[in-house]
Amino acid sequence: MIYAFLTQATCPRLELAQLLGTAAKWRHVGGYPAILGWVSPSACLRAYTNLTSMATTNYHTVNGEIIGETTSSVRTGYLTDGLGSVTATQGSTGNVLATYRYKPYGTLLAKTGTGPDPRFLWVGAFGSLAAATTFAENYNRARQFSTRTGLWGSMDPLWPAELAYGYVSGNPTSFIDPDGTAQVATTQCDPVAIYNFDRLSKCKRINTLPPQYAELLDKDLPGANVTSCNPVKKGSVWTCNVFSWVCVGGCAGPGVEAHEAKHRADWQTCCAKLCACLNDPAHYAQADCVLAMETWQTKGAAYRECRAHRVSLAIFSTAFKKECNSAAKRRTKCCKDLAFFEAYSRKAVSKCCEVAKKQGFPETGPGPSCDAKKIRGGQVGGQE
Repeated sequence: MIYAFLTQATCPRLELAQLLGTAAKWRHVGGYPAILGWVSPSACLRAYTNLTSMATTNYHTVNGEIIGETTSSVRTGYLTDGLGSVTATQGSTGNVLATYRYKPYGTLLAKTGTGPDPRFLWVGAFGSLAAATTFAENYNRARQFSTRTGLWGSMDPLWPAELAYGYVSGNPTSFIDPDGTAQVATTQCDPVAIYNFDRLSKCKRINTLPPQYAELLDKDLPGANVTSCNPVKKGSVWTCNVFSWVCVGGCAGPGVEAHEAKHRADWQTCCAKLCACLNDPAHYAQADCVLAMETWQTKGAAYRECRAHRVSLAIFSTAFKKECNSAAKRRTKCCKDLAFFEAYSRKAVSKCCEVAKKQGFPETGPGPSCDAKKIRGGQVGGQE
């Protein structure tokens, strides 16, 4: 299926290559494709034209979201839910043509009405295209996704910055990945907050970052603080290191650095196990190794955030008591930063530790396993 843009002069940066799914052409801002930032809702209503069918179908979008289609002069509107999934289609007079309900990973659960199905259904407003191929039911630009298995059909081009095959860290009712490279949010329990913190003029890089990760952070996620594992293959040998990227400075900087240091400590064992697995092709397929790490990342997200926020909370609380012991001091930027991060960490500890405990991984326990041996025994994600 080939699609092309029909764009107004106000949108000169939109390119055919982006629509065709060239991953390198897609940039992200806060988890969304940057194309959403290029399109002005008032100045740029555009249409996708299907070049492979006899009839022309224009898919109308505003501010990056598909809102309906027109085929042979017949207009059909889309009604969507919070994830961008089409829950109903409407005729030109507002009459409901059909309604749709989905299972968490996109399989159609129920349909009412006799209206024709649009090509964009589950997460369709953001461009997830129904592909009608078994185990590759949706096309999301960079990759194809199976709504049956809940997994991508190929490795994420940004791996290990993103999960290799898993979809949105196992939380498809809250997050989306409309272009097949990066989910909208990365944690399952951190509270949402926006704050103008002191950002370092040059973010700290601790150990070597994957090139694709460094590019993503530099250009598209300013202010991000992340820790992960970087496997690199030279010849036939894999080497792995745990890295961090820290951007918060000022009075809150030490607490954030301690938070990421705790993450590095938690990552060390599993990063080493990933390399040992990758370097043992006689016993493990690469996909087994990646799946073990990915399962640990997904199942252990709340557990690791609980432990890391506990460390940073202690530092923020101690610093606030020491530095902000008068009304005048509490009005300074330093104390405002410490107060914000202390409150944020306190909420995160409460929520993340609660989620981790419900998942069977209490804060004082060993956490989930990342041992590839357990894949064949069906125990992936069990405790160490």
